[in-house]
Amino acid sequence: MLLIEMIRMLRTGNGKVMEEIYKKMYPLLAAEASRTHFMEYDDAMQEYCFALFLALRQVRELATEAQALAYCTRQLCVIIFVNSIAAM
Repeated sequence: MLLIEMIRMLRTGNGKVMEEIYKKMYPLLAAEASRTHFMEYDDAMQEYCFALFLALRQVRELATEAQALAYCTRQLCVIIFVNSIAAM
């Protein structure tokens, strides 16, 4: 299933799709968590997963799969940046 389809399902109230989104986004989350030096890996994974799911609940309609992936990636970068500043 495509990420954009899963986001649409999430917006309609299907909370079960969150696990599928996590599985699809796991490589990106894991890569960013391993590069985070101001938190333990497990803490970073938990923080980034939670923040990603919060961001997905607020997303407006996306037209393509590329837009959906770009939105998720951009939101994760913003979250990492905010957390790194807060850790200083």
